[in-house]
Amino acid sequence: MSKVRYVDQLKDIIADYFSVKSERVKRGILDIAGDILKFLFGTLPQSDAERYTHHIDTLEEQKSFLRVSQDQVIVLKSAITSFNITIQNVNRNEKILNENLQSLNKMAVDEINQMQIRLDSVSMLNENIQQIQRG
Repeated sequence: MSKVRYVDQLKDIIADYFSVKSERVKRGILDIAGDILKFLFGTLPQSDAERYTHHIDTLEEQKSFLRVSQDQVIVLKSAITSFNITIQNVNRNEKILNENLQSLNKMAVDEINQMQIRLDSVSMLNENIQQIQRG
């Protein structure tokens, strides 16, 4: 048997092995053949393929988890930004309210003082009127 024919047979065995339906029972000789081919030609045996597939699946699950985590972080950042804007608006409105209350207080005090002056004037007029009436 020539080396080329031997390699072709090994390739056929490997191709059959990888294209096998899932109900077929694995044969140990193919695992050995896979290890030999891996050593000779750098081909991938079934055990390595399954291991790599498992690692790829794990990475895809982690990638999915990271994607969900990133989405949650985006939502949290948005909520925090919205909350900060709301707090800034509340602080600005509180400052405006305090300024308006101080202005209203000053106006009330000024009005009370004006009323007191008028009341004093009316009281003085009443006293003067009473003195004139007494004579």
